[in-house]
Amino acid sequence: MSQAPLVVGGAVLSAGRLLAARRTAPAALAGRWELPGVH
Repeated sequence: MSQAPLVVGGAVLSAGRLLAARRTAPAALAGRWELPGVH
């Protein structure tokens, strides 16, 4: 049996602002906001 992957999340907050990115792809999610990260 394989192990479940380890997943970690976080957010960057500074002076009351949140670091976020607006998606461009895939088309179904374009324009939505997300926390930037690596996959």
